[in-house]
Amino acid sequence: SNPALLSRAHVPFALTTTGMRDPAHRFWGDLHLAIRRGLSADAALAALTTEPAMIIGMQSRVGTLEAGRIANVIIASGDLFTDDKAHIEEMFVGGIPFPVEPSPGVIPVSASPAIVAQLQATLTRFPAGAYGITPPEQPAAVLVRNAEIWTSAAAGTLENADLLITKGRIAALGKGLIAPRDALIIDASGKHVTAGIIDAH
Repeated sequence: SNPALLSRAHVPFALTTTGMRDPAHRFWGDLHLAIRRGLSADAALAALTTEPAMIIGMQSRVGTLEAGRIANVIIASGDLFTDDKAHIEEMFVGGIPFPVEPSPGVIPVSASPAIVAQLQATLTRFPAGAYGITPPEQPAAVLVRNAEIWTSAAAGTLENADLLITKGRIAALGKGLIAPRDALIIDASGKHVTAGIIDAH
């Protein structure tokens, strides 16, 4: 109940996994419990994006999906805050696609072919997963199409919208954006897109 009480009192706060036992299994469950006890989904997203960005003094560069911001982006299968079955499918850090770390030896079936190829090439390395690989090359451009985009900014939540990333930064948001030549195109129909999660601890 504490996050909801802080939010209602307009006290800025950020959520972190620091000190949590088994955060991979507990974090989202605990966050869903906080939401059931009164924390709004918008406040939960802010506590993972805009609030920690302000705490670390990076609010002009990260924490929202706006033109010119660093392209730290998460694509989820659904609403991470209200759907217990929703999960993160793809992640971009500075416009570079990073594989979502699976269980050892398991490739997520929802991953794009480019991500699958990168992951397959690294499963024999130790340690396997996101921390044991060389990051993939940064695509010249990425177009995420037809998603529900939680901007965490003045534009609010955009439905059936596109997000264009060029050279590691968000270039544009809106409907019917045109993909540059050789862009990586992601069909995000039915999926939710948010700014990357920041652990400000």
